[in-house]
Amino acid sequence: MQCNKMTFYFDTSHVCAMLRGYYLILCILLVPGCSVLLMEDRYDSVRVFSSEAEVIGVPGAISFQSFKEIVAKRYISGHYVFQLGIYELVGELKVNGRELTIEAADGAIFTGSDHHKGGIVLGGEGITLNNLQFIDTSYCVKNSRNVITNNIEINRLTSKKTKDCIILNGRGNRQTNGWNISGFSSSGYYRSAIRLFGTGVNSININSIDIDGLSDESYCWKGGIQIYEGAHELVISNGMIRNNQGECGGEFQQGDGVEIDHKRGIPENIVLKNITFENNRDADVDVKGKGVLMENLRFYGGSNSRHAIKSWSRNYECVNCYATSNFQKVIETK
Repeated sequence: MQCNKMTFYFDTSHVCAMLRGYYLILCILLVPGCSVLLMEDRYDSVRVFSSEAEVIGVPGAISFQSFKEIVAKRYISGHYVFQLGIYELVGELKVNGRELTIEAADGAIFTGSDHHKGGIVLGGEGITLNNLQFIDTSYCVKNSRNVITNNIEINRLTSKKTKDCIILNGRGNRQTNGWNISGFSSSGYYRSAIRLFGTGVNSININSIDIDGLSDESYCWKGGIQIYEGAHELVISNGMIRNNQGECGGEFQQGDGVEIDHKRGIPENIVLKNITFENNRDADVDVKGKGVLMENLRFYGGSNSRHAIKSWSRNYECVNCYATSNFQKVIETK
């Protein structure tokens, strides 16, 4: 008998009350050379509470601790709704799933510690995140190092005082494409709001953004959105990117709204559309990519802003773009 993988879906919605619907003992005769993927398939929404005490007497509810134990063991599917409360992320929370929705009620907050700890690592496909809020974590969401992560929807994600927020890493054999990010708001981050890098990152759509880098401390090479190492086929549209000013001591002061960097792979086919830039230190858009289309961009500058566009490549267009005189030089070509 030959096979590569068997996937077993099991429905826990009708498991007896004494098991509370969360665990099922499955006895499987394994065939040598075959692998088995267990996936939990739910039909009813599961309410997740920050503490064990809040779960008592609430049918179909689990604690955050129970949620962490479940995702540590298996892929999950279904609909999980995090209730009002504080959810501390002391390290990576790895969530692998398919046809999965994770939603947060207003007032549900994922927290870390001085932007040095915590974040959610996603693996799988067909995953939707709605209304998540992160404060003081190392990052908000990033793709798995070991699992292909495609077709992800992120809606209304908010972050404050994180190191980074969304990190998509396509280095090596990692594949992550088909992400749609909408209604994204990030402020007070240390390094970047969004980082996209590696040739495995492609077909990413980011829409409706509010990115504000004003913070108590900043990384030298700070950027609102950073794109590098060959990430490609990206569309970023509708919103504002402002206040990205690096802290570099006595060195050249950095800080870009959108940085498209060519080191270790040239990013290609990138669209920036309907975005307003303000008070970014070095450049609103730093272009070192190929096939970069900028459309309906507004560059307002600031007291320390050097350039609206800093171009290291002539392979770009800026259609219907507008810039004020609040720059040392509107367009700098290298």
